[in-house]
Amino acid sequence: MGKASQFPTDSFTDKYNDDTAKYDQTVSLDGTVVSEISTDSGKAQGFGTAVECQQAACGTVPAHKYVDTTLIMDVADADYDQTKGTTGATGDMVTADGGKTWTIETISIESHTYT
Repeated sequence: MGKASQFPTDSFTDKYNDDTAKYDQTVSLDGTVVSEISTDSGKAQGFGTAVECQQAACGTVPAHKYVDTTLIMDVADADYDQTKGTTGATGDMVTADGGKTWTIETISIESHTYT
């Protein structure tokens, strides 16, 4: 039997759109799209995690995880794992196809308190 998940069919996609030079982000719950946004924050040069706060006093963000993360590159990059920035996080990137597809079983992010 596979591992249980609190949210078995939730997903988040973040895809760079060459036509618009923006990232198209989609959140789905139980297969239904519940949020979409396009942002023009520039093309990523690597992979990283961050806990962000958009308010003056966010308090403490609890430890959390990303599970079953898949990155699909437009061009294979066998050294892409060297771009990984994970301040306060752990998780190993693995490729089985020379860098076209990268998988991360679990990214664990420590709690963070904003002051």
